[in-house]
Amino acid sequence: LASGTHFTWDGGTFNSPGTTTIAAGATFAIANGFNADYSGRTFINHGAVTHTNAASVALRGGAGSGITNHGTWTENTSTYEGYYNNAYSGAPVFTNTATGSFLKTGNAQVQFFGVHFANAGLVDAQAGAIYFATSVSASDGARFRADGGTIYLNNFAATGTTHFEGANNQLYAGTHQLERFDGQVTWVGGSFNNAGTTTIAPTGVFVLNGGFFADYAGHTFINEGTVHHTDNSNTALRGGGGSLIRNQGTWNATSNTYPNHLNNAYGGSARFENASGGTFTKRGNATTQFSGVTFTNAGTVVVESGALAFDATYRQTAGTTHLAGGLLQAPLVSIGGGALTGSGPVNGSVTFDPTADSPALLSPGASPGALSIAGDLSLNTFTTVRIELGGLTAGTGFDTISVTGALTLGGASLDLVTLPSLAGSGITVGTRFEIITVTGPASISGTFASLGEGALIQVGDYSFSLSYLGGTGNDIELTSLGVIPEPASCAGLAGLLALAGATARRRQTRPRV
Repeated sequence: LASGTHFTWDGGTFNSPGTTTIAAGATFAIANGFNADYSGRTFINHGAVTHTNAASVALRGGAGSGITNHGTWTENTSTYEGYYNNAYSGAPVFTNTATGSFLKTGNAQVQFFGVHFANAGLVDAQAGAIYFATSVSASDGARFRADGGTIYLNNFAATGTTHFEGANNQLYAGTHQLERFDGQVTWVGGSFNNAGTTTIAPTGVFVLNGGFFADYAGHTFINEGTVHHTDNSNTALRGGGGSLIRNQGTWNATSNTYPNHLNNAYGGSARFENASGGTFTKRGNATTQFSGVTFTNAGTVVVESGALAFDATYRQTAGTTHLAGGLLQAPLVSIGGGALTGSGPVNGSVTFDPTADSPALLSPGASPGALSIAGDLSLNTFTTVRIELGGLTAGTGFDTISVTGALTLGGASLDLVTLPSLAGSGITVGTRFEIITVTGPASISGTFASLGEGALIQVGDYSFSLSYLGGTGNDIELTSLGVIPEPASCAGLAGLLALAGATARRRQTRPRV
């Protein structure tokens, strides 16, 4: 079909071997509600093709048939659905090349059954939907735009970087292989059960939302962008067989009504690494549960609400775990470096085992707060406990930690910080601050570094004595000795030291462990 000419196919067939080429500048219309059969025929478009639906117009191919689009191919299905199928058997292919644009207009759907769609150019769902029922492949640089319409991708296989545009691209069914992508795509069905690697680029958004088993046995996901794991029904990420998720970007686990699950349903190892630079945030009132998945944190984990639960050790080598009102649950929370901060409960024992090269911090609140541990708390000499004093009420005025099990201080450092608000709090000589409460019967083992019973601590303008026998006799308590006097006030200084000594003698009525 020569440039500048127009042809309308509204009846008959192209059921014969051969090639029909639409030149650049030519237009080719397929219309009038009939079966447009082209078994054995190849169409090559460099111009503009329009497939409309006065009724239901089906392009029916078969063995040896194919369509290659270098130009513009518009699927205008407004009332009736459009179809591309392999009615004559075989495996026809629709190839949209790097210069090709496949456009979907109109509110109805176009479906590809038995036809493989290979995209290197632009697929643009401006309205309605494109349903690729059989399989779709994409080469490096391919674009899928779903602003006004929806694109359903089955058995999607993409190499290089795929560009998704709009919010309505969906991985729908089959087995997917997606090397790298930017833009947003939603995984609502199908699996990644293969040994490949999928990388979400820094501008990529990966949404898991469909109430299904999101299986990825043996697969690796590397997130440099944003992942939203939501709870539309019960969406479970099921790995195993050496599967790995490495989060280097933002991972939002939101479970409001139904729990989110990450497990190793396929057996073998499954790992989730929240790497340096990665932020994992738990939101919503329900639970996000890790089962059979080895979790390590070297970035930032924030528990805003609900519960973040693990059936095995939660291990942190660096970075921060921050409780912002939610619950962290694990048999053991192991902190080998970085910080444990915030307010909220930890259900499980907490062990700090950092080294000189990788020290750790325990800091309740985000300026004062309360951290509760339902289990043992064990510290070591490379751990610092930071306590802020800004008022007289535990948990809101000053930091506090409660422990139901045994408390082992292990020579940890105590970093006492006074906030400006302390000056107007009403603090006087003798005001007490119970900074660590041991609610169970176990005793306190060890002391803070260089701070024995009755030790004098001077912070800014304030002076405190420290006792390990405060509260009910088994809690760590600070007692205010008042404002530190000027050096010339020898009498005042002598009085402070006498009070500190008297406090120490009273506290020593109970032996230290």
